[in-house]
Amino acid sequence: MDDSLADHYDNADFADLELELVVSRPELRNKRKRSTTPSSLDARHVRCHKLVLGIGSPVLKQRLMNWEQQPASSCNSNVQPNLVIQVASEEEAQAVESLVKFFYTKSLPSDASPSQLLQLMTTSNEYQSAQCSEACAR
Repeated sequence: MDDSLADHYDNADFADLELELVVSRPELRNKRKRSTTPSSLDARHVRCHKLVLGIGSPVLKQRLMNWEQQPASSCNSNVQPNLVIQVASEEEAQAVESLVKFFYTKSLPSDASPSQLLQLMTTSNEYQSAQCSEACAR
């Protein structure tokens, strides 16, 4: 039996959560001043499992424990609920997505540049994922 969770990464069949990574762009903030919810136009969506996120990151575990559920976006309306994470850049969104994928595969992106690995290590430290941070350092 394969113990890998890789087949369950971004798989809508068994996911119990849609992670929405929203890039907070300064040029869009002025247009959204009246809105308290982020726009999902520039968002990345990852279908995942609360249990896997909670095991992979104490920060995400705490966030999930304290979070108020939001309805899923129209992009993947069959996956409920929707956890929104605002990030500062597209690079950070990619790093968070790579971190979540690491939780499932225990491997780093094979095509990652040194700067992408550095961003992933920084993100891993922010989300307190020592295993991913150590993998980036190798």
